[in-house]
Amino acid sequence: MPREKKDIFEKPSISATLEEKDQQGQNGEWGWRGMKNMGRKCGQKRAAERGGALPPREEEIPERQRTGGSLRESGAQFKKILDSLDVGVAIIDAATHRILSLNPKALALFGASAEQVSGKVCHQYICPALKGRCPISDLGQIVDASEKTLLTAAGTTIPILKSVVRMNLCEQDCLVESFIDIRARKQAEEALEKSLSLLQATFDSTACNSKFLALWRIPAPLAESRDDSRLLAYALDQLLHPEAFLDKVKTLYSQSSAESYDVLEFKDGRVFERYSKPQKIGEEIVGRVWSFRDVTERRRAEKELQASEEKYRQLIQNSNDAIFVAQDGVIKFPNLKTEKFLGYSAAELGEIPFVNHIHPDDRGMVIENHKKRLLGQDLPSTYAFRAKNKAGEDLWAEINAVRLLWDGKPATLNFVRDITEKKRLEAQYLQAQKMEAVGTLAGGIAHDFNNLLMGIQGHVSLILLDSSPADPRYKMLKSIEEQVKSGADLTWQMLSFARGGKFEVKPTDLNAIVQKTSGMFGRTKKEIAIQTSFQPDLWPVEVDRGQIEQVLLNLYVNAWQAMPGGGSLFLETRNVALGEEYHRPFAFKPGNYVKISVTDTGAGMDEKTLKRVFEPFFTTKEMGRGTGLGLATAYGIVKGHGGIINVYSEKGHGATFTIYLPASEKKVVKEKSAGEQPLKGKETILLVDDEKVILDVNRMVLEKLGYRVVAAQ
Repeated sequence: MPREKKDIFEKPSISATLEEKDQQGQNGEWGWRGMKNMGRKCGQKRAAERGGALPPREEEIPERQRTGGSLRESGAQFKKILDSLDVGVAIIDAATHRILSLNPKALALFGASAEQVSGKVCHQYICPALKGRCPISDLGQIVDASEKTLLTAAGTTIPILKSVVRMNLCEQDCLVESFIDIRARKQAEEALEKSLSLLQATFDSTACNSKFLALWRIPAPLAESRDDSRLLAYALDQLLHPEAFLDKVKTLYSQSSAESYDVLEFKDGRVFERYSKPQKIGEEIVGRVWSFRDVTERRRAEKELQASEEKYRQLIQNSNDAIFVAQDGVIKFPNLKTEKFLGYSAAELGEIPFVNHIHPDDRGMVIENHKKRLLGQDLPSTYAFRAKNKAGEDLWAEINAVRLLWDGKPATLNFVRDITEKKRLEAQYLQAQKMEAVGTLAGGIAHDFNNLLMGIQGHVSLILLDSSPADPRYKMLKSIEEQVKSGADLTWQMLSFARGGKFEVKPTDLNAIVQKTSGMFGRTKKEIAIQTSFQPDLWPVEVDRGQIEQVLLNLYVNAWQAMPGGGSLFLETRNVALGEEYHRPFAFKPGNYVKISVTDTGAGMDEKTLKRVFEPFFTTKEMGRGTGLGLATAYGIVKGHGGIINVYSEKGHGATFTIYLPASEKKVVKEKSAGEQPLKGKETILLVDDEKVILDVNRMVLEKLGYRVVAAQ
């Protein structure tokens, strides 16, 4: 049997001692010393008290052996019990205050091993503040579940709940101390104290304090009366909807777990927010907390902000300019005008790259300006570019852009104005100015050229009057006269373009003119099928019949040249009433007009040709087949009559020329036919002209016819 180790605290007088570890010897375990040794010491002490040691009688030896075994068994069980406790237990010598033994829980709290702690004065670890005055042995106090402090080997303190029992173990005065770590409880108590403090502060700052009374404007005497029914009646009397207030309260108290938020409106315009939630302790609902907040000013500010936002939204949405934000390569926040201008919805615009809306020829310029503006560089605030809409149409846009931050990122706020109509009017104005300038030039040239032709024609006519058709030179003179007449016709067209061709106007039936000219044209151009649609009771117009006939014949010839293989010519007349908004670009007076439409099935014209079709001397025909004055003359004559002529055509789909002439309330005058024989007489005629050659030739012709002429230059 292994030799038993003596405990460092063992004394001859102590009956219960600490037992060393058994042969396995793990650190930190403790137990009672072997019961043989303990029993022997107790017996030795009793013998000494009787006056000396007596040898045991023979019959006492088995009984002692049985008693020692029972003690050993009891000590082992006691050790297991103490080891299993979740409470720290320390056995302390009451006289010396030294630690005799600790269980594992106590060692864990101390943060030390048994060897480090055993034999140390208990005040080094337990109740260090009471060193030198033990409440049990020195002060005679009873310590039962008292809060004390434990000092660990590491120097930190642990709050403990300590109980002490003073007992005699084998006739030795000992203190058996038990202690519980109450750190978690302390933390919970502190947290609870904080929560209670916070709750009290919340309670003091919300519903049931003076602020509540002030919010509801409850008079002090009424508040002091503590009369709940009067207080409730006073509060309800202030509300716009008191029934709803009470209904909500009843509903919430019937649904104890529900939370609620609503708004209370007062008769005087105030607005309160009311919030209520159940008050719980653990999972148990113990009541309900109500809080009220006066949000009158906030609600007023919100309404003003909403009204302001609505005004700005209306301004933006109803603006005649397209307004949008350009960022990340797309259009954001577009107004209705932007959608209408480009033909896309707001969702589509947010997905389509912005550059897709720009004409290819202008993309480089617009993108460069956009990049520079994002970098904060100085740029002209406004510039124009061409855009393309969803239908593929070319549009003119004038843009004004400013840099801003949108959602924290650089962007541009853009104001875009549709100037397509403005550009068209500008082009039309420039065209009109060009036509006017060319007309002035052509008119001046034609006037001088006409004077020369009249001189030649006059002298040829005089020679022919004195010549016989049998004269061999007669035929040559007639040829000269015909060529001069052709030149005069060309000059007349130039003068008609320059002056508008308005020489002698009479109330005229355009149906008759169209029928006459189309019949004459159809007899010479059999390959053209002419179809007419005349409006009955067509309004009269005041025109120079010869000039309008010339306009129509020019249009017929133009159509015939566009249909070299033959085709159809559609002629139509209609009474129409035009308003200023319908033909604003043409600058004519609104009112009643007679419309003539001339439509062919020819090759049509491209956009480039359409822009120049009425320019004098412009022609798409080969050299010798046209002078370029036919449509220019028609334009000048119609304009001279206060009318409008325009054209619509697509390449490969023919063309339609439309003439609008002001209607007249006068009755149509029938035209008288002129006599074939030249008039002769003996009267005196005063002849005035600024050109001598014209004056001379006219004087000679009149004198040849028998008149007496007084010429003046």
